[in-house]
Amino acid sequence: MKRQWGFVFLCIVSFFGWFEASYAEMVSMPTLKGTYAAPGAASQMEFSKQHNLLFMRNSGSAIRVFDVSTGSQIGVRLANQNFTDIDLTPDGQYLYAADWGQVSIGYGTLVNPHYVQRFNLATRQWEVKQSTVDTFRLEAVDADRVLLLESDQWVDISLASWGNAAGMTNLSRTSADYYGDIEFDPVTGRIYHGNSGSSSREISAMRLNGNAFGSYSSSGTYGSAQNGGGTSTLSLDGERFYYGALQVEALDITNSIRTFPSPIYAATADLAFGQNGVYDAKTGATLGSLGYTSTVFALDEAGQELWTYANNTLYNYSLVSSVPEPNGLLLVVIGSISLLNHRRRTSK
Repeated sequence: MKRQWGFVFLCIVSFFGWFEASYAEMVSMPTLKGTYAAPGAASQMEFSKQHNLLFMRNSGSAIRVFDVSTGSQIGVRLANQNFTDIDLTPDGQYLYAADWGQVSIGYGTLVNPHYVQRFNLATRQWEVKQSTVDTFRLEAVDADRVLLLESDQWVDISLASWGNAAGMTNLSRTSADYYGDIEFDPVTGRIYHGNSGSSSREISAMRLNGNAFGSYSSSGTYGSAQNGGGTSTLSLDGERFYYGALQVEALDITNSIRTFPSPIYAATADLAFGQNGVYDAKTGATLGSLGYTSTVFALDEAGQELWTYANNTLYNYSLVSSVPEPNGLLLVVIGSISLLNHRRRTSK
């Protein structure tokens, strides 16, 4: 009987060993699904799996719309001035684009008109409205509202509404830090700004309450974020903010978790993507390389699919793990215990 129960114990240990190994396998390298000849260069991309559309912004003149279901380009949108940023709304129904008209450096006055352009993914139609503020970077809040970040030195963040036919409507405005970029978390309402061009590398965060800015916090002058800088990336689950190679807790930006070998350009809850490597977001371990250098990444809304651009090629990856369900081994364990109990009863 001791040998039989020893076998059951071995099965249980094997099951949990399998489960642990399977979990480790879940945090694995992306699986390449296919490649496509890129219709043009890309310095930034956004991807909607819901609508099967990939948006490719080049260095400034145009945004290409690529239908991934057919593998073909379906449209090109030209900038009035200069496209400098794009972002999908949290509901995935609109793409916002910053159409920047330059400013007088040191003064912040607009040299040319600045615009915001919006693409309706359902109707596949573009709209454009003039912006009254320096519109260099943006983050979509919802279908009607967008955050606009200035370009000149000590920058402000404005909240603007798509508004009426006359143009964008400014709802509120607040100061940020020096240059840099912003990220917005629609779940918590938090806005993250990673500065650039300053000897003091800093992360700041504030919360959007309705149409008002509030609850400002910072990593401090020459403070906890001094080892970061270069990118501003929020993980899809909103748990981690990446300031270059530095990973911090999103709800406490002074809590530095770890530093990766290179700046992070995109991240899910489990994976972080640098220009030369893929990393385990929870341990910092290097999982491998995609085989090429890229700083252009686009994730779908659920973090199940990844698109990258390099060498005039679009690469499409699956991030869904192929780990099997534990039912089979679990049934072996349960069956073994039942069989031993049956033998004990019949042998009495």
